[in-house]
Amino acid sequence: MRQLLAFLLSACTLWTVLPDHLWAQQEQSIQTEGCGTVIGADVAQARDEALIAARVKAVESVATVHVDADTLVQNEMLLDAVVRTRATGLIKADRVLSEDRRSNGTLCVRIEAWVVPGAVQEKLPELISELSVVVLLAETNMSASNATGIVEGEVVQRLVEAGYRVFDPQRVQQLRRREIGEAARRGDQEEVRRIGLRFLANIIVAGEVRAEFSQNNAGIVSAHARGELRVIETDTGRIIGSVARQGVRGFALSDDQAGRKALAEFGSQAVRGVLGQLDEHFRRKDRTIEVAIRGLADEAALARFKGFLQALRWVQDVQEQRFAPGESILRLTYPEKTVYLASRIAREPGFQVAHFDRNRVVVDVRR
Repeated sequence: MRQLLAFLLSACTLWTVLPDHLWAQQEQSIQTEGCGTVIGADVAQARDEALIAARVKAVESVATVHVDADTLVQNEMLLDAVVRTRATGLIKADRVLSEDRRSNGTLCVRIEAWVVPGAVQEKLPELISELSVVVLLAETNMSASNATGIVEGEVVQRLVEAGYRVFDPQRVQQLRRREIGEAARRGDQEEVRRIGLRFLANIIVAGEVRAEFSQNNAGIVSAHARGELRVIETDTGRIIGSVARQGVRGFALSDDQAGRKALAEFGSQAVRGVLGQLDEHFRRKDRTIEVAIRGLADEAALARFKGFLQALRWVQDVQEQRFAPGESILRLTYPEKTVYLASRIAREPGFQVAHFDRNRVVVDVRR
């Protein structure tokens, strides 16, 4: 899958230069293969799974025009969930070209699908994680670009520890930092949205930090760091917070080491402000989601499912509304988009997500 997406990304690069109003109106013919496992003699179920897998790949091949290939691999289940529940409009039509039942117990189908790129572009924002963060900081030490990213490393580590999804800076560096920094400073909404869409992230922490020589006192060199970090919501291009520091000191026996210590102290101070602003931002975004579970055997099974939800990151205040074998109801608060909660539930072997929307998830117990 990773190699396929990487190939499609390079093959489709030319499409990105087309104006949206031109390519959005044209469906594209994509040939893909999907496989399903034949369990018992249930060939029909395996065929359905194979068709869904093939359709997901068809949508992915168009989505890679806009989204980083590795990000799509990591979010494959999320895209699968969107295709399963919201296929209308993404794929205009498809037909089975061939079907092959293999000796390893799988049934594979090859399809030709006519995918509407404009519809895919409209659906992708549903996958943008509220809690995913891209960190892009320009950093210099004694007028030299600091490739090690001391402040960036501190910010990334603290965000990960706090439970945020942070993209690998090495991957993000493939984008041109100057363009992103300028977009952030200008408040260029479309550019910021493009960056967020590429990584399916709704938060960018951008800024510039400098460490400069201060003085040499009997061999002890002091340096000071200054800069500003901005927290940007990619969905709106709005700056939701900023942290600025000046005169943050560092001391060592050389200019470079003094600058590095000043940068480390700057990062330690600034990230506390960034985390505080993010936490406040997401407290305002908390909303109530209803989870309906169909087919639970008894109240003890509901209690176990409730405990599973309570253990999930960012899930809060899980309340039992009712128990009934037909449909039990729980309510919880959650700041992330519902597709992420639905995707996490679907990974549990005992449950299958039948439907989800912004404020509700319907779950069936697997028999």
